[in-house]
Amino acid sequence: VKSELLTLCEHMDTDLSGTITLDEMKLAFQTSEPFRRLMLLLEIDEKELDGVFAILDSDDGGQVDYTEFVDQMYDLRTGDVRMMVCITRKKLENFERLIKASMQDNRESIDENQ
Repeated sequence: VKSELLTLCEHMDTDLSGTITLDEMKLAFQTSEPFRRLMLLLEIDEKELDGVFAILDSDDGGQVDYTEFVDQMYDLRTGDVRMMVCITRKKLENFERLIKASMQDNRESIDENQ
């Protein structure tokens, strides 16, 4: 299974960088039947790709190397509940960041008006 995932990565990597980006992952979902089939087997549809990529991209660098992608996808394949927990955690982290940024903007606005 992992060797098949590595082959999928090579096909998805349109810029031949050795990494997968969110755009490449979305393009593969639209154009690669084997990749789309894998995602659907994992019960991941197109609108969930952003969340899945955020989990795979643990360092928030905007790209995931092949090995990291394969290992993480294999782990997701074997743990649906864990995947849902990871997606939820990532969404909460993003929400927390947005709230903190909004609070900071509000503080600055209040300070300016005083």
